[in-house]
Amino acid sequence: MSEILENYMDTKTNETVKAMKFTDANKNQVFNAITCTREPIFINGEPAIKLRSPIGYQIVMFNDYIVKEGEGLFYAHKGSDFTERYILLTYIEEDYKKYKEAKQWYIQKIQIMYTLYIILMN
Repeated sequence: MSEILENYMDTKTNETVKAMKFTDANKNQVFNAITCTREPIFINGEPAIKLRSPIGYQIVMFNDYIVKEGEGLFYAHKGSDFTERYILLTYIEEDYKKYKEAKQWYIQKIQIMYTLYIILMN
């Protein structure tokens, strides 16, 4: 299951959650990863999942997200609602890596400029 669960940050609480996006490409893998009561169904000819969550039954359609909140506890979130609130952590990690690289570059430039200043002032 860990292969399809990804870490997301909740932009309102800064907490990390594990979630998976339900797509045509991973529908079987997602269905098999869910450990609570679930049932495959079809809506308008497309596969969907009827998911039993702590708040009752929820329908998961393609491009919706399923959040794991504990052992056997899963919640469904509509795709657009989820992407407005949660950020995939790999994006944050990539941005932080770019920031650290840029910061290191500026530090090196400042050190060179300071060294040149010292040389010129002597």
